[in-house]
Amino acid sequence: MKSNGGIMQADAAPKHPIHTLLSGLAGGLIGGRFFGKKCGYENLLTLDMGGTSADVGMIWNGELRYTNQFELDWGIPILTPTLDVHTIGAGGGSIGWLDKGGMLHTGPQSAGADPGPVCYGNGGNQPTVTDANLILGRLNPNFFLGGLIPLNLDRAIDSISSLAKQLNLSVYETANAIIEVANENMSDAVRLVSIQKGYDPRKFILVAFGGAGSLHAAAIAKKLGIPKVIIPTNPGLCSAFGLLMANLRVDKAWTKVFRSDKLDIRKLNKELNNLKNVAIKELKMQGHNGNPMQIVSVGMRYLGQSHEHLVNLPNDEIRQDAISIAIKQFENIHEERYGYKLEGTLIEFVDFHVTVIGETNKPDLKILENGPAPEPKEYRSVFFSKSGFKKTPVFRRNEFPPSFSMQGPIVIEENDSTTIVHPDNKLEINEYGIMVISLE
Repeated sequence: MKSNGGIMQADAAPKHPIHTLLSGLAGGLIGGRFFGKKCGYENLLTLDMGGTSADVGMIWNGELRYTNQFELDWGIPILTPTLDVHTIGAGGGSIGWLDKGGMLHTGPQSAGADPGPVCYGNGGNQPTVTDANLILGRLNPNFFLGGLIPLNLDRAIDSISSLAKQLNLSVYETANAIIEVANENMSDAVRLVSIQKGYDPRKFILVAFGGAGSLHAAAIAKKLGIPKVIIPTNPGLCSAFGLLMANLRVDKAWTKVFRSDKLDIRKLNKELNNLKNVAIKELKMQGHNGNPMQIVSVGMRYLGQSHEHLVNLPNDEIRQDAISIAIKQFENIHEERYGYKLEGTLIEFVDFHVTVIGETNKPDLKILENGPAPEPKEYRSVFFSKSGFKKTPVFRRNEFPPSFSMQGPIVIEENDSTTIVHPDNKLEINEYGIMVISLE
């Protein structure tokens, strides 16, 4: 899996290791788009919450979004096309702690997988998000990872008791506060990829996955006014599933700054043809024998700006009329994201990109067979922020038939994840077994 949302053969990875930097995050976006389309939605926000981090991305009109400006730790720039994903330290292993002023924080420190949360019983001694979810009744201590890892509730309570005393709150209130802080951190991450780029999250659907995403998704959606949440089948495996949905893909770029009034179209066409030939040759080396799809784009900005926006160009010979169309498209993108455009202002063409894509064979989901409505496995006392503890039915996801619907509160368990449907929410199961949660 490559950071640009494509795949390559394993023997090509050592030659281009930088392309695998964000491979898992890219798989999650592709998987999220697939499940969103299966539910009939193309404007999507994705939340991949695992053990140590939460990754947030955006899909607009069914299209993945890319960036050429990604930074590693310590501000090291990576100048290669990557899917536009924002990552924060918020996961099941994120630690709850107090700063010197007595303010509660969740993360970015993490207990990781080893020793992991206190409830794992592997030596962890600091309270985590997973410990808080267990205390609030949202996790089944006997069915975590399908029962492979038994969770110790008493140890989780002991770990949060010290925080509770310092905050002068009950253990349950403190556990809920840890969850609320984590949810607010993830909501801020969603705001960063949507509101701060000119998009209203209320016009999107949230696709939540990863081992912990479906535990927190509905609460995050409510904070942002998002009307629905999609929970993929096997949400803990969504990023891996995304790899199966990816195509072979090669990106090549040429950095050359032209002003819109001094663009050398002849030189541009010559360089783009060279890029196409190199990219197609590399794609064939990675196993593609057909005619690849080609995409040509350019990074554009107003003269004096420091950030570019990608605009598509024709795949064949570029003429002046195509440049005029690209300028109008850039101005519309600028207005969409920032609320204004500067018609007549000189524009810089900064870098030119060629992408070649080789289609791969892809799996699909089976349609569920009809069956009777399932009976709850048990009723468990679950804590919700507004109402406190409520007697809540617990179901196993694999027993849901298509078209099943039910008003919350509900807990849905499966081997790789647990989903919470809050009291004001409604659960619906579509024909593929994908869960859709409608908020109040």
